[in-house]
Amino acid sequence: MTNWTGTGAHRTRTIEWQEGERYKTKSNGSCGRYVAVMAAKAECTCGWSKRGEDRADARWRARAHRATIAVATKDLAALVMLMSEHAIPFSLFPALRNLDDVARAAGDDATVQPHLADLRPILQQANRPWLYIEHPYIPRLIAAVEQADRWEPVGMIDSAKGWCERLASAHGVEFDQWLRKVTPEVDAA
Repeated sequence: MTNWTGTGAHRTRTIEWQEGERYKTKSNGSCGRYVAVMAAKAECTCGWSKRGEDRADARWRARAHRATIAVATKDLAALVMLMSEHAIPFSLFPALRNLDDVARAAGDDATVQPHLADLRPILQQANRPWLYIEHPYIPRLIAAVEQADRWEPVGMIDSAKGWCERLASAHGVEFDQWLRKVTPEVDAA
């Protein structure tokens, strides 16, 4: 076992174990040998766990999980306030609490450094068409997260089509009827 690395809510470690062995031949045709087939994973005290291809990949994933980014304090505080008013899954409450602690501890600082592991799942819940349009800090936070970690985009939970279907049903019409009503006609001249 390795030691836990990091501070605060996201302390990670990597574990490597032997899954078996395979026969490796030599290029010159002489006798080969059996080599171990190793597996590795990174895990965090928050419950996150991810397998890596090897120990180095697992360490990279752990570093990325512990990573922090600089965002505006007012944007983070506004996001925490917005998401605390919405119904979110219970599994996201620890991440929301961590973000709230970071925002409160900042005081008068212009920027704070929350963990990506806390910010990404909250932004995935906030990245919905009706919130995205009304609150301009959500696109700014999403851009900051995706710039820091290009490998795992935030993504939108609800598709624009799903949002339009809900909007059409709120007006009492089918989606196709609503789409014909709001889509401008194009002259075929």
